[in-house]
Amino acid sequence: MFDVIFVGVASAITSLITASLGLGGGVLLLALLGQILPTVALIPIHGVGQFSPISGGPMSIVPISNGTISEVFS
Repeated sequence: MFDVIFVGVASAITSLITASLGLGGGVLLLALLGQILPTVALIPIHGVGQFSPISGGPMSIVPISNGTISEVFS
């Protein structure tokens, strides 16, 4: 249970670092996960941990977009 909570909190913190600085959050997350997980699990767990923050960005602007920008490029 600790691992699940740790991955969630670490993913949220490193996503904030990436959003504010522009880079470095993914590498920091890999370094943190390397402290508690076996080596073969690092990349898959990193992908699962980053899926939510990465997919949350576009989903947050869907309700406020009116489609005018997408009409220009289509």
